[in-house]
Amino acid sequence: MGALRDQQAVFDLFGQDFDMFDTITAAGGASQPREAEDPVSSPGKIVLVSDRNPILSDGVAKLLSKDNDVKCEKAMLSAGPLGNFVAKHRPDAVIFDPSQDGAMPASAANTAAGIRYIAYVENASEEVLHECLSAEFSAVVAKTCSMSDLESALCAAFTGGVFLDDVFRSMLISRGTATSTPPIPDGLQDLSERETTVLLSIAQGLSLKQIAFDMGLSVKTVDTYKARAMKKLELSDRAAIFSYVQQHNLLT
Repeated sequence: MGALRDQQAVFDLFGQDFDMFDTITAAGGASQPREAEDPVSSPGKIVLVSDRNPILSDGVAKLLSKDNDVKCEKAMLSAGPLGNFVAKHRPDAVIFDPSQDGAMPASAANTAAGIRYIAYVENASEEVLHECLSAEFSAVVAKTCSMSDLESALCAAFTGGVFLDDVFRSMLISRGTATSTPPIPDGLQDLSERETTVLLSIAQGLSLKQIAFDMGLSVKTVDTYKARAMKKLELSDRAAIFSYVQQHNLLT
């Protein structure tokens, strides 16, 4: 009832000029390591689905609710920056098209720390992909993706991983294969076996927690290997890791 009262308050405050936002409240047990594939298994998780097309946001929310045993509620909000709503209500994750918010992904993701972002993009481009990865988005998918891809995106968001659908994954691959593959820098040979494993695992979208679980190490130790590898290869962020690994075909 409290959530419904909050939604009515938003409605009363902003009047009749509204975009539609759908919140998905998850039900179920606590989240688990990678073995558990339910993307919204943690209790109390709230996912905001935002789009200028209310039919699309409504449909996505209902399908995710149906397939993932979640409770779906609708909230109304005045047309304006998505970040205002996010900062006030702090959902656990947001599914939205960054271009519709009138801001580049980096600006959108910096609205409130600790919230997972999933880019649900109409106009896919390498620029959008790079911006989203640099802004630490949990997933980047095209609006032509399947519901299964959206579920995988949520799974990545709630387990600390990264997910790209086929459209954006192919962009990374083509970036490395459009021209002849450049020589692998000497820096790669300087990585230890564990540093290499961590780097490749990150490029596959695994969270540090999952990598630590797989390697039998602490998350802090895995983070140290990540930092060392990035320093040796002069990689500045996660987007650079993805690009580097794909350019050199290190996952093939």
